[in-house]
Amino acid sequence: MKMKKIKFKIENRKSIAVDLKDFCAFGKENDYLEITEWTNGEGYDITFSKEKGDLNLQLTYGELDALLKTYSFLNNEIIEE
Repeated sequence: MKMKKIKFKIENRKSIAVDLKDFCAFGKENDYLEITEWTNGEGYDITFSKEKGDLNLQLTYGELDALLKTYSFLNNEIIEE
């Protein structure tokens, strides 16, 4: 029986991690945020690893841009009463 030849490809991806306790009053000792660029370069895997469980997001550049701009607008908006 002839076996199918399998090709494996090793990729290097940009990744950065930071301790959440440095940014969040609720951050615990081993909580962290990690962002890893997709191999195809079209977005990011975003992981919040926390004591109570992980939160994983997969966002394209467009989705991340929308999130950041909406967050920025929300925090800079002046509400007139």
